[in-house]
Amino acid sequence: MVWSPLAGGGRFHGEDERSRRVRLALHGIAAEMNTTPDTIALAWLLHHPVQPVPVLGTGNREHILNAVRACTRNMPRETWFGLLVASQGIEVP
Repeated sequence: MVWSPLAGGGRFHGEDERSRRVRLALHGIAAEMNTTPDTIALAWLLHHPVQPVPVLGTGNREHILNAVRACTRNMPRETWFGLLVASQGIEVP
């Protein structure tokens, strides 16, 4: 289980280098896929090989709808690994 998988919005508003890299990648992919960055972030998590179960702590209707959309979003492996690289800041060997 993954508690607060969107870090309370920290990756969307943080000013550290990692947050900026992830935010840029999320916004780019979201624009390509015609969806929202939070939908992409949750879709990425749902495509993780260990199949975690995200636990959302929101009562915001739009956030809940975006989470539902993430459940049906297909994510190519290249896109998934692109977000992993953005998050870690190093290339995947």
